[in-house]
Amino acid sequence: MTRSLKAVAAALVMILAVAGCSSRSKKKPSGGPVTADFVANPTYGVAPLTVSFTNKSTGNPTSWEWDFNNDGIVDSTDRNPRWTYNNPGVYTVRLKVTGSGGSDVCIRWNYICVRPSGGALKADFAASPPFIRLGQTVQFHDLSGGSPTSWEWDFDNDGTVDSTSQDPQWTPTQAGWYTVKLTVSDGTNTDTCVKMMCVLVANNIYYVDSAAGDDANTGEDWSNAWKTLEFALSQTNDYDLVLVADATYKETNLNFNGKKVYLKGVDRNTAGRRPVIDCQSGGRAFIFNSGEAKESVIDNLTIRNGKVVDDEGGAMVCENGSSPTIINCVFENNTAVDSNNSWNDHGGALFCNDSSPTIMNCVFSNNHADIYGGAIHCSGGNCAATIINCVFDGNSGYQGGAFSCSGAAPQLHNCTFCNNSSVNYGGGGAVFVVGGGAVTILNSILWGNIGPVHEIAVYDDKSSCTLMNCCIDASGVYSNAPSASCIVEDSCIYSDPLFVDAAGGDYHLQDASPCIDAGDSSFVPNGVDSDLDGNARIVDGDNDGTANVDIGAYEFQSSAQPLQIITTTLLDATEGVSYSEMIKAAGGTPPYTWTVSGLPSGLSWSQVGD
Repeated sequence: MTRSLKAVAAALVMILAVAGCSSRSKKKPSGGPVTADFVANPTYGVAPLTVSFTNKSTGNPTSWEWDFNNDGIVDSTDRNPRWTYNNPGVYTVRLKVTGSGGSDVCIRWNYICVRPSGGALKADFAASPPFIRLGQTVQFHDLSGGSPTSWEWDFDNDGTVDSTSQDPQWTPTQAGWYTVKLTVSDGTNTDTCVKMMCVLVANNIYYVDSAAGDDANTGEDWSNAWKTLEFALSQTNDYDLVLVADATYKETNLNFNGKKVYLKGVDRNTAGRRPVIDCQSGGRAFIFNSGEAKESVIDNLTIRNGKVVDDEGGAMVCENGSSPTIINCVFENNTAVDSNNSWNDHGGALFCNDSSPTIMNCVFSNNHADIYGGAIHCSGGNCAATIINCVFDGNSGYQGGAFSCSGAAPQLHNCTFCNNSSVNYGGGGAVFVVGGGAVTILNSILWGNIGPVHEIAVYDDKSSCTLMNCCIDASGVYSNAPSASCIVEDSCIYSDPLFVDAAGGDYHLQDASPCIDAGDSSFVPNGVDSDLDGNARIVDGDNDGTANVDIGAYEFQSSAQPLQIITTTLLDATEGVSYSEMIKAAGGTPPYTWTVSGLPSGLSWSQVGD
């Protein structure tokens, strides 16, 4: 006799043992082609939002890998799954299908938009998708908290209201980056949200894949992708989008030549992976020296093994008034080497001279400069770099293990510095300021850095460092200048930030961290609404009824993602025959303890693993 266990899956209950706080891509088929496609219903609603996904793929795929929040983790292998989004936010969904004819990937950007339920009036919104071709339409979704009753949309931030609908659509008539503003009202109060460079309206969209592309191709889709970034940049013009597949690109000295191009890495081949530019110690990856503006964008790349000798900027240089936007990137194992005692070898990863790039949501790890700035060096009176939500870990330099500044005026917001090192006395394990530099550090953590001066060193009385609402080791601050005012500390804390695992490089905050809700929300730059993980930037982490920004790159989320069972169906079991089935769960804090209720008579179960 055969007994069905399908109903049993719905009766499984998980209990935490320990409480704890598109683009489409295709591989060459061996048979008939497989094409990934899907739809979802609903795609917009109030949290918690349960969404039904329907597979629309063709070519008879036999397996499905769904990633409902594009975090690189497969959330379901069902053909037509359901998923509940418990937290408000904007979610990109990825489906990979495989069959005898090969595999294919479909990604829908900002596809699921989840509004908060209740709360105070707070304007927020999403654009779906965040980039389109000229002539296409973008859908805006209101994600405001509270209960707004009126909406005023300004799609191009020109001061003119373009729509009063709650969830309008817009078809732009010109290519470019658009800053969007939404003002909401509940009849008593109003609130406004402005998102800088919210939507790219591209003249063209091109594709690059070093693993399967060819520069003789047209670049118009994945099956006709170009092979090299150098060729792609030579073919593009202002407001073109280049989607870069997650492969390895052994290229150096890439140059935008002043063009407003968006270079975006995507996980074409393996979920959650970035494209890698491996310079193989043969030079730097990028040169910005033609006055590039913020519309020149690099997004979601890993840049490693850059090396310059007797020069600055092991991975990237910005000079001659160039101010590109660098977001969601990883810089690792890049170096600037001094072979002739020239003392010009600054910025192991990035060198900025009289330029003001915006660097956001990036990780700088194990970079080295023989002189100033193991990761970044800023210089020149016209340099006002802005660095937001970045982690500096394991970098080293003679002076300024992670960051140094000479004559410039950079600002650093919500950054975390740990395990960086300098060797020169007075050099600053984390930060070094010299030559009239004026560094401002806001809502940031500087802790556990290494050197004769652990954290910050100011070399002369023309230089200064201002720290506001920072967490810093007080014993690691040093000024060589005669004036004590060269280092200003305002509303700082001097206690262990309580990282989850500093030794292992996990700089998230434990639930007892003094950095939770200890920052100043007014210092968060306009339009920055998420942390390094992509989670909401300002939340009520200490549950006192008032949301305030945390100190550091990661915002503590006051409750873990609720538990849910991913596996929703089980195979049939035959009486008297040994049976095993893997049941997957997500959320909470593993390890899990499983219990089963409602088992049919005669059936038993046991747990193996977590």
